[in-house]
Parts: sequence; C-alpha cells; structure tokens
Amino acid sequence: MGFKESLLRGRIDGLKKNIARCEERGEDPQRIKNLKELLAATERELEQRTNPK
Repeated sequence: MGFKESLLRGRIDGLKKNIARCEERGEDPQRIKNLKELLAATERELEQRTNPK
C-alpha cells in the first residue's frame, strides 16, 4: 500500500466517524448526504488505485 492509498483510507475512516456523529446529533440531512457522497467518491478513488484496469 502506497502513501496515497494510506491517506485515502484515513480519510474514509474520518468520514465514517463524522457521518455517525452527525446522525447521532440529528444534524442537517443535506450535510449528511454531502458527507455520504464524499465518502462514496473517496471509496471509488481508493478502489481505482488498488485495482487498476
């Protein structure tokens, strides 16, 4: 695993924690949606880096 992949994994972990905290507090649904979209994009980027075609 390279440096970029490690950063992406850290970002994914942070986003998951942030989403969980926002859901617990009942924050703005739009904010939670945006965080989930960012999480999905980050996961796709990691997938592309770890499984190049």
